[in-house]
Amino acid sequence: MSVIVECSVPAVEFVLGRILQEVDFRRAELERVVAIGSGGETDRIAPFFWVIDADAAALEAALGDADDLESV
Repeated sequence: MSVIVECSVPAVEFVLGRILQEVDFRRAELERVVAIGSGGETDRIAPFFWVIDADAAALEAALGDADDLESV
């Protein structure tokens, strides 16, 4: 059996939404989820995203400074 859930999260409530507010860019695309891990309790879900026409150094700095992110 499959379960599909659709939900919306305001940008300010989403870690990447808050971070991206600090960077000037034209467009961002977010892949729903990318599963990380091989099963069991260590499984995680991580977003996969593209940011178009952003200053790469500014984006990397904003992501690197975020306390809520484990790695970039």
